[in-house]
Amino acid sequence: MKFHLVLGLFTAPLAAVIAQFSAPWGLIGWVVFLTWASFFAAGANTNAFIRVIISSLIGLIGGYAVVELGAMSTMSNPLLVPMAGVIFVIVLLGSCKQFFIPAAFVGCASYMGAGALLWETFVSLILGAILAYITHSLALMIVKKENA
Repeated sequence: MKFHLVLGLFTAPLAAVIAQFSAPWGLIGWVVFLTWASFFAAGANTNAFIRVIISSLIGLIGGYAVVELGAMSTMSNPLLVPMAGVIFVIVLLGSCKQFFIPAAFVGCASYMGAGALLWETFVSLILGAILAYITHSLALMIVKKENA
């Protein structure tokens, strides 16, 4: 079987379950999907998994910092300065091998887009990367067995 067909056979039912049950399970479905996609964008291997986890969680911390610092501001646009600072740091971190800028943006935007739900965003970010790694690994195993 072709790799992408097998990957689709593993990914589609899991994605449907996440879409259907994420809210009752305390997850944010679209956040799960963003880190799931980030894994593939980062290279779809063990290193990509580590990079996505690290980077998305750093982004989550950045989003948390933006919201908290913005809450203390008296500016008319209270998120302007903290957001600029966090984005600057995220881009600087891009020079590190184990950092993936898009996943950091995903983590930061997810926290703010989810209404500053820290735990739910954290779990959803991690789950997306785990599901991506599992579906990719299973598809590789099946394809390698067929080609052996």
